Amino acid sequence: GTPPKGKAFTQRRIWHMGIVLAARTLNLDLEKAAVDLAQERISFRSPSGMERILPVDRNGFFYINWEIPPQHPTLTCDAFENVLRQDQERRRGQTNTAAPWKDKLVVIGSNATGNDLTDHGATPLEKNTLLVSKHWNVANSLITGRFIHQTSLAAQVGLIALLGIITAILTWRLSGLPGLLSVIVLAGGYLGICVAAFILQRLWLPMMLPLLGVVFIQYGLLVAYRVVFEQREQRRVKGIFSKVVSPN
Repeated sequence: GTPPKGKAFTQRRIWHMGIVLAARTLNLDLEKAAVDLAQERISFRSPSGMERILPVDRNGFFYINWEIPPQHPTLTCDAFENVLRQDQERRRGQTNTAAPWKDKLVVIGSNATGNDLTDHGATPLEKNTLLVSKHWNVANSLITGRFIHQTSLAAQVGLIALLGIITAILTWRLSGLPGLLSVIVLAGGYLGICVAAFILQRLWLPMMLPLLGVVFIQYGLLVAYRVVFEQREQRRVKGIFSKVVSPN
């Protein structure tokens, strides 16, 4: 009854651990997930009709929302041997003890310092942290529906063009200190909008290129042009009037 042939491998879709944890909490059916990389989205649904849409790029990647560090007060932390002991107590019928893990997702990771045991490393926000935190941050994003959205290329180009136009108008109409203060206020206002958009909506607006590459560099170039142009105009006017009146 043993088949003479067998497949060397089978293809399966393997999900990120954080997505698996969130699916267990929300009862999402990962087998029926709709992966549409052309539209840059993955749709998850539960039998009850709940839906979560994960924004991804065309390669299936998405930005992790690192808003829950290992030291976050909402996390429950305990040694692994205590978790095993609690499980043994439940098996023996000792159910009157405290249940700190009831209705919670549990992620087990190593915080040892040995070379073969450590699970610490760098994230975009911290130089050295528990890397297993990636799993619960991904799960938290899917559970709460809070994802990092990056603006489209057209929107980025539009923002850069708008800041460039405003900078040019302020620099050209205001001279000296008023123009400089106006550009600084413009840059500070846009910086505040970027921070507020990310904190409130997790919207990632371009920051460095518009501020450094457009506002300040363009301001410096326009000021330099105005200095050169006005000095040349002063020399021209002085040359004309010096022919009919004394240069003094």
